[in-house]
Amino acid sequence: MSNIIEIENFLLPSECDNLIEVHNELFDKYGKLHNQTQVLTLMSTLLNSDKKSNKLKHLHAKISAHIQDIDKHSFVNYFEVVKWKEGLNMDGHYDFDYHKWTSVIYLNDNYEGGETFVDDKIIIPLKGKIVTFTGSVLLHGVNKILKGNRYTTPVWYMSTDAV
Repeated sequence: MSNIIEIENFLLPSECDNLIEVHNELFDKYGKLHNQTQVLTLMSTLLNSDKKSNKLKHLHAKISAHIQDIDKHSFVNYFEVVKWKEGLNMDGHYDFDYHKWTSVIYLNDNYEGGETFVDDKIIIPLKGKIVTFTGSVLLHGVNKILKGNRYTTPVWYMSTDAV
């Protein structure tokens, strides 16, 4: 199996819009800045409280089923909604060794630039698309956002083999 898996329409447009709305409503209360991006972690507190918890639990279940289709020994460690403002990028890097798999779900595509690169492959952002890869093995990052804001849901998975 390829170490880079792309699935279009993984999330419905309405699910993507809901996640952007969750970010915009809750970032000031629960979010943090990381390398100038606005990060809202969607595990723990937010999954167990708030009127949006059912939608977030549904997303968690969908992501869990996705990784189980790829690797029966892997499970979701955590996921976030990240807002990338115009001008930002992320240099190539590797994820922690204990994160066997990484996914990026694109929540919008109405911006310019901001493509994900994984190894030598450029991933074109499409709203609702998920790309999953071995983030601790493959060099990956984000090209500079040239115009607009980019919203993504990155996901990191652990393996029962490593626990």
